[in-house]
Amino acid sequence: MDITFIGCGDAFSKVLGHNSALLTFNQTNLLIDIPDSNYYRIDKMGLSYSDIDNLYITHLHGDHINGLEKLAYFRKFISPLEQKDKTVKKINLYIHETLLDGLWESVKNGLKYTNDGEKKLEDYFNIYTVTDDFQIDGVLFNLIQSQHVPNMPVFGLFVEDEFFYSADSVYNHPLLQSLLPKVKKIFYDIHFYPFPIPVHASVRDFEKLQIEDKEKVYAMHYDDSKVNTLCIEGIKLVQPFQKIHI
Repeated sequence: MDITFIGCGDAFSKVLGHNSALLTFNQTNLLIDIPDSNYYRIDKMGLSYSDIDNLYITHLHGDHINGLEKLAYFRKFISPLEQKDKTVKKINLYIHETLLDGLWESVKNGLKYTNDGEKKLEDYFNIYTVTDDFQIDGVLFNLIQSQHVPNMPVFGLFVEDEFFYSADSVYNHPLLQSLLPKVKKIFYDIHFYPFPIPVHASVRDFEKLQIEDKEKVYAMHYDDSKVNTLCIEGIKLVQPFQKIHI
């Protein structure tokens, strides 16, 4: 299994791209979140939206879902041209059941009204609402609820013996302690500002970890001032377009 970070920046990033990653495994893939910055960045990877098989939405902040309309229309109008005679399949969309209605509310003004009648989200995607876990080609993805903004549900992903992906999250020491023995790598929302941010983890929080545990941790969702920085206080920073073998 490999993970490639299409973007690894925060909501205000102009250089790193908004945080999103593409997992590749067993001849398929899973895109985590769909910021609008993915549209031009995925092209730099030699891919297009025609290549995406599955999509997972962690939460409903704009920098994680504001590219969904473009993805839907790309598959409807552009993918048939790219695929030529091949049948264009709908992307499988996996989302926690509490987020589905809010996702549609966020995109329906752009997707509902078309020249061939009113549409629903399921006209564009195969929708799978999940609560605890879902499976793709033999890989079991477990949802782990994160703490981010009050009343904003966020669900990271955990694959046993492989990785934990926090999504947007504050620091959660008990959760990390329970997951560290079960994974090879942890991708965590970490900021490097010299002041606290109540909705994101700080690199200073990770001082609580043992050195050998820090080796598993990669920072994501950080600000543009840290571009080309590889490591801070023992924490590796994922780089834009970096492919990491898990």
